[in-house]
Amino acid sequence: MEVIICLIELFLMSAAAFFDIRKKEISLWLLVAMTIVEMGGTAYGLYTGKSSCVEIAVSLIPGIIMLFISWITKQGMGYGDGLLVLAVSTAFGFYKIAIGLSVAFFMTGIISVYLIVIRKAKRRDSVPFIPFILLGMVVSMFA
Repeated sequence: MEVIICLIELFLMSAAAFFDIRKKEISLWLLVAMTIVEMGGTAYGLYTGKSSCVEIAVSLIPGIIMLFISWITKQGMGYGDGLLVLAVSTAFGFYKIAIGLSVAFFMTGIISVYLIVIRKAKRRDSVPFIPFILLGMVVSMFA
């Protein structure tokens, strides 16, 4: 069941990545859909005893930190990125979220430096982050 929830979340993240690339924003409906799937998966995990309240609370920490960073940087990293991580966090768990975000930040840095070096972007240009989160979460599925 957990794998199915994660696959549904990855599918919804793919749609969010498409919107992030095209419009630099995330559909509220996609975030709501992710949250609904998440709530169902969390309820199932609690019911079957595969998840505990502590595990769920801990898995929400990366999303909360990202929202705090968005607030501190005045959306240098958008609120949508933090909300997306918050919406999928309990499906993947803290470990996979941590791996996924590490891969996402690393790949974003590499691509950003590359774009600056070839003069396709400037230092202050923004890069859609959700495609990198999606890549990181796919990598974390196999870690």
